[in-house]
Amino acid sequence: MNISARTKELIERIAAPKITLKLAVPTYSAANSVPAEEARAEFDQVFDSFLDATEEWIEPAEQDEEDDEQEDNAFLDFGEEHTEKPRPVHAVCITTGGGKTQRAAARIARFVQGGKLKPGWSVLYLVPRHELGEHIDDLFRDLGVTAQVYRGRRADDPNIPGNMDLPKDKRTKMCIDLESLSRAEKCGKDITKACCKYKKVKCKFYDDGCGYQEQFPDQQPQVWIAAHEMIHYAQKRFGKIAFIVIDESFWKRGVYGVETRGDETRGISLEDMALDMPHPVIGGI
Repeated sequence: MNISARTKELIERIAAPKITLKLAVPTYSAANSVPAEEARAEFDQVFDSFLDATEEWIEPAEQDEEDDEQEDNAFLDFGEEHTEKPRPVHAVCITTGGGKTQRAAARIARFVQGGKLKPGWSVLYLVPRHELGEHIDDLFRDLGVTAQVYRGRRADDPNIPGNMDLPKDKRTKMCIDLESLSRAEKCGKDITKACCKYKKVKCKFYDDGCGYQEQFPDQQPQVWIAAHEMIHYAQKRFGKIAFIVIDESFWKRGVYGVETRGDETRGISLEDMALDMPHPVIGGI
């Protein structure tokens, strides 16, 4: 059998001893870096401090709400101060892969199971995507905490068999009657009263086939999981919210005009955000 010179060369290369790879010199400074375990320990400390501060804040807030005897006492409005003591706000930055979501869920579960979450109150956990919300829902359930993913009326309904396999523009949404929804929004109406139910009048899908209504359980979950956009809306059916956790960057969900255009990337500085920033009322990670 004749073997060409090129084939012989390839055989010799394959049979040659393996090349030992050498460590590359980092191209960036590691001056501000810390070992992974140290970073996780610091994250745990910051999150525990936030939960401790939250526990101290809940007591007077709950008492103030009872004293006020508000007509709509099913929802604690985060835009209103119920106590002279400001709401606790903590922030922590940790690199991808640090395990922040798992560690935060474990500490929230400990907070809930330790009896620190008062009856009738929930935790609101905000995420950038519903797919991530499903993953976090599973985390909480594995930890023994009741959780529910909330989707807006225009979100895709994942509970319809085969719906998520369809092209996005063909999927059934959580609200079936989007035409009525659009009309109510253009008129500035209360969507629940105008489209869902008001006194004895209700949507024909309200009790049968409405994915939006079906996502609200009879018993309030200990953790609500929703998209970042919900930080800008008061959802009364969430019940009373003890604290909010914001996972990953959220500011673009409430700011318009800073999107990337072509090769130009626009942004917004903290100084610009502070110009018209109201009193902070949220906690985030």
